Amino acid sequence: RSLASLGQQVTDTAYQFGMMEKEKQVKDKDAENSENIARDLSAIENDPIYTTASDAKTAVDLYKTKTLADIDALDMTKNQKRELRLSATKSIAMFSLQAEQKAFNRGLQESGKNANALIASKLDMINNLSPGDARVEMLQADIDKYRKDAEDNGYAGYLEKSYQSRIGTSDEMAMRLASGILADEDVTEDQVDKHISELGRSFENA
Repeated sequence: RSLASLGQQVTDTAYQFGMMEKEKQVKDKDAENSENIARDLSAIENDPIYTTASDAKTAVDLYKTKTLADIDALDMTKNQKRELRLSATKSIAMFSLQAEQKAFNRGLQESGKNANALIASKLDMINNLSPGDARVEMLQADIDKYRKDAEDNGYAGYLEKSYQSRIGTSDEMAMRLASGILADEDVTEDQVDKHISELGRSFENA
């Protein structure tokens, strides 16, 4: 009986050591995977090439597929792999949300940058126009459209401050028209009076 009891103790101890060894293998591999996931997905999160949430999600999904395939190829038991897959899936899901949000914000910023360039180009066209010119109203309509697009699509906050309201762009247009009048050496007094009247109406409309 003593020998049988001793044998059972040896068997139990060996089993416990085996379980501890497997648990240590999982913990060590999980720590390694977590480090790799954090590094690799942070790179995706901060990569300027991704400017939409869907692009970032696609990149993360590809990474997830590869990571889980690597786990499945390990020389471990099914239970060990199951634990590693679950841990990796959780970590990847967390980083995926961050990557998608940052990519989305980069896209908004890029859209704002493009809208700023479009509005600036329209304002530059005004430099050679006079108050009352029909093209001024056309340019104002274009600028209004760009601003509305920005508001509707969530990137109005990335517009230049003076472009974020109709008053701001109208003031900018009026200043440019006034500068054009002042720079015109051939302008007459009557023309100045007419231009002042036109600019006055522009401010009132704004």
